[in-house]
Amino acid sequence: MIVVFIAATLAGCAADGGTGSLAIAFDTSGLTGPMSPGDGSMTDEDGLAHLEWFPAFLVVRVTAADMGDPVVATWPEEIPGSLGSEVALDIEVPAGDAREVTLDLLLVDEDGVTGTFVSPAPGARPQVVDVAAGATQDLDITPRQLPTGTVAATWSGVHPVASVSWIDDRVGVVLPPSQAEAGSATTTLSIGRIYWPRVELDDGTVLDLQSQRVVVSTEGQIVAVELHLE
Repeated sequence: MIVVFIAATLAGCAADGGTGSLAIAFDTSGLTGPMSPGDGSMTDEDGLAHLEWFPAFLVVRVTAADMGDPVVATWPEEIPGSLGSEVALDIEVPAGDAREVTLDLLLVDEDGVTGTFVSPAPGARPQVVDVAAGATQDLDITPRQLPTGTVAATWSGVHPVASVSWIDDRVGVVLPPSQAEAGSATTTLSIGRIYWPRVELDDGTVLDLQSQRVVVSTEGQIVAVELHLE
């Protein structure tokens, strides 16, 4: 079971409301996926994070009716050169009531399969915290792992394909690539998420096919997708 402990530790707030902070401790002792040595940003020039580079990506969103744009925090921003048993994040948010906290956590296991853990669970309401001057609110968030299905991708055209990587559209994360074998590539994907493919050709050319989106709707479903590379 993966547990993310969130403690809302509030700074002194000014008369205009000021800000507080959400201090998040993420237990990293369960990371088992392949680790690349720390070297630069977790995201590429398109702003996409790569689980091939590091096997975890955490996105926390804080929203409220009176906040305007959501506050979004991610981890890691830089690929860690070393890793302890816990990572702490501090997220500054406007003080006020009814701040809703949502979480997306993508983890790659030792077999290279990506699991998606979310809070709230599908159909549930987000955790809510009141950020008030001088108060401390502790929340325990246990993300729910989403069931998975399978996408079997084939492609039209004469281009030789090396691999297909699926991008989780909600969080902008590139899953580890699935190697092309006999004109197809099969990938395990979490249900209820929108994905689109990034195709790498044998000559190194990368094709982002953002219009060719796919959703696995039920656990165990096998979705056959033909990718149009032209």
